[in-house]
Amino acid sequence: MPDDTLVDRLFLYGIRPFLITVAILIGGGYLTVYAILRGDTDYLISGIFILMIGAGLGIGFHRTETRKITKKYFSASTLVGKQGRAQVAFAAGTKGVVQLENELWSSFCEEDLQAGDAVEVVYVDPDKVTLRVRRVKE
Repeated sequence: MPDDTLVDRLFLYGIRPFLITVAILIGGGYLTVYAILRGDTDYLISGIFILMIGAGLGIGFHRTETRKITKKYFSASTLVGKQGRAQVAFAAGTKGVVQLENELWSSFCEEDLQAGDAVEVVYVDPDKVTLRVRRVKE
């Protein structure tokens, strides 16, 4: 199965925490570069501190969302057999996104799927966030 991509992670963890973290890291990076160019240690210390805060928030967001998702679906058997819909078209052997019970999930299918195709969960990967699905004949 292909490795996770940034898009997979954004669907999984949400775009808002990602944007907040990126904004803080950009601000801290800008302040740090500005301080280096001016030779100002006060700005340099502030920039490094802001970068540390951004990194801490990023790690915190990641751990919180992972814990919420895996705690809710601690047993893979709760999802096997449930039906949903493909949200995007994806080719056989690649990752895509399916909606299952009002939630978007990273998914993997052995056949081509079109957006809107009905799917059924056949297996939940050990990471408990990637579903293996198959097309359902309607």
